[in-house]
Amino acid sequence: MAIKTLHGINRELYRELPSWAKEAVKGANRKRVKEKVRRGGQASMEFLMTYGWAILVVIAAIGALAYFGVLDSAFFAPESCMVMPGVGCEDYQVLDSGEVSLILRNGIGEDLSNVSVTLNPGPSLTSECAITCTSGCPPKNNKLISNGALTTWSGNECAFIGNDGDRMDLALTFTYQKGSSGILHRKNGTLVTQIVEAPSGGPSL
Repeated sequence: MAIKTLHGINRELYRELPSWAKEAVKGANRKRVKEKVRRGGQASMEFLMTYGWAILVVIAAIGALAYFGVLDSAFFAPESCMVMPGVGCEDYQVLDSGEVSLILRNGIGEDLSNVSVTLNPGPSLTSECAITCTSGCPPKNNKLISNGALTTWSGNECAFIGNDGDRMDLALTFTYQKGSSGILHRKNGTLVTQIVEAPSGGPSL
């Protein structure tokens, strides 16, 4: 059972005290409260004196990381390239010179004909950019991806928005026909990566 107190002593006992004793109790209690507050303030000051420099170092470090872009979301964003189920995007590169390269593998289980790949306008691209097969397609038909073939698709006049190190969020359209079916299919994919500085010798892919 909790004991009710007043000014730090038993309430019933306090009521029995004469007036001068009550005043003395009140005074003593006020001193006790002030001393508790003083000690709390002193402890807080000692904490700041002891750890304040460490807090300042941490704040300065966070500021430096933010200044150099380390805290930018693009620094942590995972890169990805997705075309459609069955067509793997095995490698990719976006250069600040306007060049883009995709390495695609046909795993559909049959040849794909009339293939076209287009990057669509968006936050990272000012206008539509068509890319063509530059390796792995038949010499006389650069719109055919044979079953299981590994092909390279490139473009060099894409108007990207950004500089070296910036995040690229690109939407692409993959159009194709299965064999000679005559039915045109269109799939939407994505390419998320960082734009890199173009090497002096051209694309590194």
